[in-house]
Amino acid sequence: MGGGIIAIGRGGVSPIDISTPGFNGAQIYAIQKSALIKGTTPHIQRIEGAPIASSGYGDGIPYSLQPTNSPSISDYVTADNGTEYLVGALEFGKKPFQLDNRLAVWALTNTASLNSAPAIHVNNAIVTSEVYGFPPAIVQPKGPTPLADALKEHENQIDGGDDRMQAAVYADGHLWAASDTIVKTPTGSTQVGTAYYMLTPSVDSAGVPSAVVVKQGYLSVDGDSVTRPSLGVTSGGKVVIGVSLIGPDYFPSAAYATFDDSASSTPSALHIASAGQVPADGFTGYHAFNGNGVERWGDYGYAAADGSSVWVANEWIPGLDIGPDLANWGTFVSKITP
Repeated sequence: MGGGIIAIGRGGVSPIDISTPGFNGAQIYAIQKSALIKGTTPHIQRIEGAPIASSGYGDGIPYSLQPTNSPSISDYVTADNGTEYLVGALEFGKKPFQLDNRLAVWALTNTASLNSAPAIHVNNAIVTSEVYGFPPAIVQPKGPTPLADALKEHENQIDGGDDRMQAAVYADGHLWAASDTIVKTPTGSTQVGTAYYMLTPSVDSAGVPSAVVVKQGYLSVDGDSVTRPSLGVTSGGKVVIGVSLIGPDYFPSAAYATFDDSASSTPSALHIASAGQVPADGFTGYHAFNGNGVERWGDYGYAAADGSSVWVANEWIPGLDIGPDLANWGTFVSKITP
């Protein structure tokens, strides 16, 4: 993220009318990081999300704007008195099959003003990208499910997520992002995959951003799914994408791929960091707990660069232990030097 700023892209109910049901917009909170470090009261500026042009399908309300973080101070963007980039998807669910091929890049400029009198400016640009879309639920292998058996219910499927942006990093002059997406593998089956993007963004003197997609692609496994990407990028442009690997052939497992920001580099074969041992057997999917047969997944994944290495965390299923929370998921953490 930009020096001296913490940006939070938050989705939720509009503060203007909390009685309106459903999603009414996103807000951006820009917070003075230097004050937080000192333990003093920070300056804060809140920015309400306005509709963004959705070419051919009317306007849509921005959702889950993902702020970028950066691995080091040397990666911060100092242009326009401090710049923070955010990136998001533009699939508003208004089209057939819920597919899209555009991203939005936001720029918060004049972020250094948070140190005195906040006067941050916000602009956005729409960028053409590869196609992405809303992913399906994921089938697990059959295995022991003591909670399902006790409830006399079927084994859970796993929530494949949605196509909002899951992670964003600005490093080595590039903006990286990753999200879940529907994919169709060579065997013809529909699964969940990861869409990734590398963009070169810039802002003009008025703070208006532009961005060029330099590299993009998908992570997928034939016949199985990868979901909830975590993204870490070093200052040298080395990349790790962590995922949960799940499908008919894999109990929920922690896995990752590596590559870099050179033009010719593509993701490595998927490495399994820790193989899942049994199916996910959590209460969130079961009808007895107001579920719909699809278990919640992916809340606890993240990645962060540490010098030349990346720490990456993703959810997996270590075993049968059903604790007081009636779930058996865990988080596996790896240190990877790509």
